[in-house]
Amino acid sequence: MATTFTCFPRLPVELRRKVWNFCIPEGRVMEFDYPDPDELGNTCETWPTSYDNAKQPCLSRICRESREVAFEKGGFLRTMKQFESLREYGAFNKSRNPWFYPRTDIVHLNWDRCYEPGWCSTKNPVPYFLMLARGAQGASIMAPLLQSFEKIYGYVNGHPIDLDQESLSYLSGMNEYRVTLLVVNIHATEAQVIESGLFESLAAPIQLVDTSDEATIHRMYKLWRSTFRDDEYNHNDSSGDRHAELKYVSEGMVFSKEDFDARVRRWQEQVERTWLWHKWAKNIHENTMDTIESPEKVWIKPNFVGSWDTMDTEPEDSPYYGVDVMPDYDGGEPPVAGIDLRSIGMPKYDFNKSHPWAQAVLDNMPRFRPTIMFRHCPYSCYLK
Repeated sequence: MATTFTCFPRLPVELRRKVWNFCIPEGRVMEFDYPDPDELGNTCETWPTSYDNAKQPCLSRICRESREVAFEKGGFLRTMKQFESLREYGAFNKSRNPWFYPRTDIVHLNWDRCYEPGWCSTKNPVPYFLMLARGAQGASIMAPLLQSFEKIYGYVNGHPIDLDQESLSYLSGMNEYRVTLLVVNIHATEAQVIESGLFESLAAPIQLVDTSDEATIHRMYKLWRSTFRDDEYNHNDSSGDRHAELKYVSEGMVFSKEDFDARVRRWQEQVERTWLWHKWAKNIHENTMDTIESPEKVWIKPNFVGSWDTMDTEPEDSPYYGVDVMPDYDGGEPPVAGIDLRSIGMPKYDFNKSHPWAQAVLDNMPRFRPTIMFRHCPYSCYLK
C-alpha cells in the first residue's frame, strides 16, 4: 500500500484543511497537573511522558496550512483568554503551559488528597480542573479522588476510608467522568510504538482505555510484554526496578481478565456506597434528614457470608490494620428501626438501594467510567 500521496498539494485548499483536521487526535488526554511517581507506585519517572504530551504538536510544524489548523483548534493553555482565571492557583505539580485542544481533548486531573503534604496551594484544584473540563470533550480523574481501586474495602468510624467530602461535592458538577483505576507505563522504543499502531503513532503518549475494551487492552499487553526479555518476564531476577514494574502490573491484575473484571465490579459497587454515604452525610450536616421519607428504611442489615471483623491480623503498616472490612453477603434483612440514624454506619449496615431516596441519589450520580491509563515512556527508567 502506498504511503505517500504526491497529488496532495494540488487538492483544493478546503480539502487539504479537512485532511489536516483529521490529524488532530480525538480524545487526546491533556494533563491538568503532573503525576507524582511515588503516588503511582511504579518505577517510571513519568515526566518524559508528561513533557511529550504537553508540547506543541507536530501538526503545527509541517507547513503553513497545518499550523493554521492546529492553532485554530488549539493552542497553549496559558495563552487562552477564556481560561485566564487559572492563573489564580498554583501548585508544585501544576502543568506549566500544556497544548490544549478544547473541543476534542479529555482533561485529566492527577491530584487527590494524597498530594496534600507537598501541595503548595491552599486551593482545591477540582473547581479549576472542572472549569477546563466543561469546555472539553470530557473529564478524567484518578480513582482515589472518588474511591480507590482496592482488593479490600475498609471503613473507619462507619464510613469509607479517605472520604474527601469537599471534592465529591464538586464532582456533582458534571454528568460523566473517566476514572483511572491503574496506570501502566510502557517503556518502548518509538519504532515499537509506531509498529503497534498505538498511542496515535506517538501523537498521544497518554491513552485512557475503558476496562471493557478487551481488544485495545490486549494490544497494549502485547506492546508492554514485548519490552521485556524472557528472563525478566519470568521473574528470574526478583530484585530491581524491572521486577517492581512487573509486580505492580501483576498485582493490579490488569491483564488477567476474569480476576480484573471481578475487581472492577466490586469497585463499582463501592463507588455507589461511597456516593450514597457522601449524600447521607450531607443530609446530616445540613440537618435535612426530615426531607427523606422513612429515613430508617434507608439502611438494611446485610446477611453476611461469614462474619465481619476488624483487620487487626494485618501488619501494623498495612492500610487495613484495625479497619472494619465489608465481607461478601447475600441479600439483606428488613430495614433497620429503633437506632440512631446519625451514628449508623458500615459495614454493620448497608444501604437499601430499593429505597426511593437511595434510588434518586444513584439516578443523579455522575457516570463514572472505569479506565486504565497507558503511558508511553521513551526512556528506560528502570535502569536509573
